[in-house]
Parts: sequence; structure tokens; C-alpha cells
Amino acid sequence: MNQEKWQMVLANFDELSFIDTGFYRIRETENGYKIAYLAPGPCGEKVQNPEISLEKNSDGVNPVSLIDLESTPIVRLQAADQEQLLVATDALLDKFLQAKALTFS
Repeated sequence: MNQEKWQMVLANFDELSFIDTGFYRIRETENGYKIAYLAPGPCGEKVQNPEISLEKNSDGVNPVSLIDLESTPIVRLQAADQEQLLVATDALLDKFLQAKALTFS
């Protein structure tokens, strides 16, 4: 996971931001953060698409779990699925940056 990309996202997003078609959320937790793209549901609810839990460590943060309630079937990943978690986290960070037209080099 690219820590510099994470820092750019963290610096440019509030707890909850509606941009274009959905909500972008960053929440600080006891052990790290939860980042999520939330799609508007048919009844006005916000559906995780996905939500990724990041755990703080000495190198920054690392993804430890993912849930995507918008996918069929529902996707759940844990720390054992590290490669898939890293790919999904990178894609979500890119989505955050693209939403605000931020560039990362």
C-alpha cells in the first residue's frame, strides 16, 4: 500500500463528503481508520461499496479487512487475503483521488 497516496487522501477528505454519485468517508477508529465509498441505496441508506479497515503500524497503515455490500455476492476479505486487500485498497484510494481530481505521482 502506498503510504504517500494514503496521506494525500487523508489530507483532502473530511469525515463524509458527497461527490458526484456517492459518499466518501474516512473514520478514525481505535486502531486506525475505516475508509469507504458509500453508494446511495434505494431507501436512502448508504451502502458500503467497499469499506476497508486500515490498522496503524510503525510503517503507516495497512489494510486488514474489507466488506462490499453492493457486490453480488457480498465480498468480505480478511488479513489472510492480503494481496486482494492491497489491490482493493489501492483502487479505493485512486477513486478518492479521482473524485477530487487530485493527481498523485
